[in-house]
Amino acid sequence: MLLNPLTFHAPTSLSEAVRLMAELEHVRLHAGGTFLLNQLKLLKRNGARTPDHVITLQHIAELRGISLDRDGLRIGAMTTIAEHLIEGGDRLDKLSAQYFGDPELFWQI
Repeated sequence: MLLNPLTFHAPTSLSEAVRLMAELEHVRLHAGGTFLLNQLKLLKRNGARTPDHVITLQHIAELRGISLDRDGLRIGAMTTIAEHLIEGGDRLDKLSAQYFGDPELFWQI
């Protein structure tokens, strides 16, 4: 099944992503992407409108990383499971990875 044409945007800052969301119509955000393609196929199969634009959050540094300060632990929304396991060090262990993303992905680490 061929999907309808779409424009893929890759902003490098949060402000740029917010601007694109405000300016464009019929937009979907791409974060991990595990289900994006299947979701688009399902929309098309069901006769629903597919997005004209996809904005990836993959290249936005502000949404990545792990930090700990007096306010608490911050895990950025785009921090990968691999980064979580590496950067988390003693504070976070492999067992906590079960709370991230799709359960099917957990068994692949």
